[in-house]
Amino acid sequence: MLEVGRQVPDAALPERDALYQSRYKEVRSEHDSIHNAYEDARRQLTERNPGRALEICDEFLGRYPNDPVFQALTQANIFKEACGSYPNEQQFQQSLKLTRERRDLAFSIVMFRRAES
Repeated sequence: MLEVGRQVPDAALPERDALYQSRYKEVRSEHDSIHNAYEDARRQLTERNPGRALEICDEFLGRYPNDPVFQALTQANIFKEACGSYPNEQQFQQSLKLTRERRDLAFSIVMFRRAES
């Protein structure tokens, strides 16, 4: 919408454009916050700090309960802990593998969609 206002001077309405710009900044800021939190949660898992990773996931799942990336990251962590506690349980191993694949797929879809916008 902002671009249309710039291209067609008669279509520009400063108050509306300011509102759109403000809303865009809010959405972009939240987008960056979500992305940074996901990266932080993955880093926490890599650094063997699953408790902190779950805190991050829970915080964002509280705000966005249907977010597939944080859901998958949380589930992967739960299955990873189960595999550590019960290393001979093949069901946990299989669930961890499938959950990681789903997490990676969800992340790649989200990244693709974000790159489009």
